Amino acid sequence: MGQQVAGGAADYIVPVGIIGILAFVAYKMGLFSGTATGTGQQSAAQAANVTAANDQAYQQSAAQVPQSLSDTQINSLIGVMMSDAEENTSIFSGSTYQQDIITQMGQLGNITDLYRLIQLWGTRDVAGASGSVCDLIDVDCTAVDFGTFIHATLSSSQLGQLNQLLQANGINYTFS
Repeated sequence: MGQQVAGGAADYIVPVGIIGILAFVAYKMGLFSGTATGTGQQSAAQAANVTAANDQAYQQSAAQVPQSLSDTQINSLIGVMMSDAEENTSIFSGSTYQQDIITQMGQLGNITDLYRLIQLWGTRDVAGASGSVCDLIDVDCTAVDFGTFIHATLSSSQLGQLNQLLQANGINYTFS
C-alpha cells in the first residue's frame, strides 16, 4: 500500500511559518536589542538635539505670540499631511498631495503654530510608497523630522510656494 515519506516539504511549512510569526512579534515588541540606522534616518543623539532646539524655539515663540491653533487642530493637519504623502493621493479633487501639504501649512496662523507643529511631529515613521513593507507591516520605515519630511516630499518650486505662503501669513520661517 502507499507509504508516507517522512521529512517531506509539507512537514516543514507550518513550523517555519509559526517561527516566522513569532520572530516578527518579538521584533515588534522590541525584544531584539540593537537598532539599525538606515539611510535618511537620524541617530538618537541627532534626534535629541533637534528635539531640544525645537522645544526651545517653541517656548521662546509662545512667550511672545500665543498659539492660534489648538494641538488638536495641528494634529489634524499632521494627520492629513501624513495620510496624503503615504497614499500618494489628495483629499481634494484635482489636487496633488504636495499641494495638499502646502494647503494644510497655509492654515497655520503664526510662527508659534509652526513651531508647535514641528514639536508635535517629532520624528515619525514615513512609508516610502503605498504598498511598501513599512506601509503594509510597519517594518523598515524611515523615521524623519518635519523638515526632512517637507524636503523629501516637496520639489524646490513647491518649497518656494510654501515659503511664500508662510511669509504671506506673517510667519518668518523658510524651508530652504
